[in-house]
Amino acid sequence: MTGADHVAEASLAAVTDAGMHALWNPSRFTGITDYQSWEDALLEDDDIAGHIRARHLVPISVGGDGAFQFLVRIAAPGQAATLTSREEQYLLASSQPYLYLSDGSAHLTGIEHISATPGPGTAALPIPAGPRSVTIHLIDWDSEPGARDADGKPAATALPDFVVLINPERTASSSYRTRLQAFDRE
Repeated sequence: MTGADHVAEASLAAVTDAGMHALWNPSRFTGITDYQSWEDALLEDDDIAGHIRARHLVPISVGGDGAFQFLVRIAAPGQAATLTSREEQYLLASSQPYLYLSDGSAHLTGIEHISATPGPGTAALPIPAGPRSVTIHLIDWDSEPGARDADGKPAATALPDFVVLINPERTASSSYRTRLQAFDRE
């Protein structure tokens, strides 16, 4: 994690072959130890929606498979994590805020990798304990001049596919998104 005194950042890549990534609370999925227990907990949309309503899973879904780059920006209590002006310039869509109940950490993986032991390559993101407002931003990184190198791959300085902002809960009476799709279609 890097960042200023009041905001931490983590850059990570995550892959899904199940059409959805998720930011999830590892203490809430300790019962997933094999495929059958994963299937019982997360196979159906209603199962996933229940975890979203319980506030221990935030879906990051655009309805497709793939490998994506994420920048997770986490605000300390009393501070705010926001988009940079560069990110705002290439912003495609922003979700309404989801509510995440943190026990002090989170993982961000493809939904099929949620388990009691998600693997050694899965970084634990330190999230201050308590309710957190999570907003997902889809970035059109490829539209920025110089985003690709001479081989056509993302340049080292390219923006990520998604910026995930994690802030303290707005107010106890705030309304939060509970849909499986992160973004509304117009």
